[in-house]
Amino acid sequence: MRTRSGPGEDQAEDRDARFRALVRYSSDVITVIGADGAVRLNTPAVTPLLGYQPEELVGRAVWDFVHPDDLATVQERFAAALAAPGTVVAVTFRFRHRSGHWVPLESVGSNRLDDPSVQGVVVNSRDLTDRYDAEREKTALLEQLEDANRLKSEFVATMSHELRTPLNIILGYHSLLLDGTFGALSGDQHDAVLRAERNARSLLELISTTLDLSRLESGRVPLDLRELAVADLFSDLEAELRDLPLRPGVRVDWHPVPTLPVLVTDAAKLKVVLKNLLGNAAKFTHAGTIDVRAAARRDGIEIAVVDSGIGIAAEHVPVIFDAFRQAGGAAHGGVGLGLYIVRRLLDERGGTVQVESAPARGSTFRVWVPVR
Repeated sequence: MRTRSGPGEDQAEDRDARFRALVRYSSDVITVIGADGAVRLNTPAVTPLLGYQPEELVGRAVWDFVHPDDLATVQERFAAALAAPGTVVAVTFRFRHRSGHWVPLESVGSNRLDDPSVQGVVVNSRDLTDRYDAEREKTALLEQLEDANRLKSEFVATMSHELRTPLNIILGYHSLLLDGTFGALSGDQHDAVLRAERNARSLLELISTTLDLSRLESGRVPLDLRELAVADLFSDLEAELRDLPLRPGVRVDWHPVPTLPVLVTDAAKLKVVLKNLLGNAAKFTHAGTIDVRAAARRDGIEIAVVDSGIGIAAEHVPVIFDAFRQAGGAAHGGVGLGLYIVRRLLDERGGTVQVESAPARGSTFRVWVPVR
């Protein structure tokens, strides 16, 4: 005759029943592995996940089912779990399915060797196939995007180059017309050709900026490191910027260069940086001066472009170096790439650019480049 159990025994039986139900219906595989690496117990979830009946794996060494490339890692993590009771370790690896293919698993093992009712390492494993598939799809998509971006950059670079060639020819004919090579122009004719030339130069500047951007984005900006004296840099820039469009009464003052260390840098890229800054200063300065000066600072040279222009509001300063962003919108022309290119070129060469500005008080852009 069965004796009536007490309340404590009933509660214990209820807990055991709930635990067995959780184990039975869990989508994760729960495995008990002995200290020798042999499987002692598997839950029913092993069948839909790995194809084995729970009892098929009992007594087998778990290492026999681990992918050879993952075996050393799995054995190392298992050894770490054996170090002390209660130790918990995690590992991802591939387990051989009964049909022969490999299933990626994420397993967490807990050392319960000191528990008489367990006497093993309890391992909870779940399928990572969906995650791996998602990561592979993501990787494939990123590769496609990179290929598309590369093709786009190559297309933009090719088109920019092809557009510059006929535009330079057009500018050449403008110069011939303005010089009177084909005969004297009337006042109205001269003004019309001059306006056409200015617009053609603006278009050429836009095309050159687009070409610079495409080269930066595609990583095709090789370095040409040579010794460069700052005085020579200023002299070259002053000659190259004689046609810089300035408003009436605005002038550029090139301050004498003190004795400075010789730079080892890419002169062409540094010129692009300074031309962009001077072009911006000319665009936004309606009266006064644009000062260009240089000084030694830290282990490099600081070149400052100081204008007396309209200045930049504080809320716009954080974004002016972003691509396609302009302070105050597009009212002043351009597409907002000049300062972005400045920052990118300097970042890639260990330099910096800083700005100090306020509305109606002008702007100061400070470019610092290392000596070497």
